[in-house]
Amino acid sequence: MIVNVVTTQCNSEDERRFNHWYNTVHVPMLLKFKRLKLAVRYKVLTDPGPTLQYVAVYHFATKKAFESLGASKELSAAVKELGDNWGSRVKIVSIASWEQLKAWEE
Repeated sequence: MIVNVVTTQCNSEDERRFNHWYNTVHVPMLLKFKRLKLAVRYKVLTDPGPTLQYVAVYHFATKKAFESLGASKELSAAVKELGDNWGSRVKIVSIASWEQLKAWEE
């Protein structure tokens, strides 16, 4: 499994609108990419410092599935939508991809 982790922050006055948009527009646009298996969002509970506020984790079954996202029309549309709606009011702090080594479950 591959997870793609995107951390973002927005202005405090935009938080409510940003979360609504992310949940009802951005993630549904990305989920149109059928090789994306799961999307999960988190809000930091502890002091995020100056940069970390929200985390989105996107799950892919294989490395090939994840790599195919980069050239997809779904990602292009979602990135354009982000820029058109938010411009500099939302900052993508980091993007990192992780390959699962092992999982434990009780």
